[in-house]
Amino acid sequence: MNLEGIWTTGFVQDVTSEWEIRAMPTFLFIKDGKQIDKIVGANKDELEKKVQYYASLSKSLSTA
Repeated sequence: MNLEGIWTTGFVQDVTSEWEIRAMPTFLFIKDGKQIDKIVGANKDELEKKVQYYASLSKSLSTA
């Protein structure tokens, strides 16, 4: 699969519009195709907290 042409201006505009991305970086947490959380900006501590939180939820659901 050749992904070279996928990063066209139109594609990027479509994605940023669909997911309401207005700043970089933006971290989206998506489950079952739906956004469940979002972090805007480079906040390392907040990102680590969210990743640990959702990872622990995932582990508890898989062992239930």
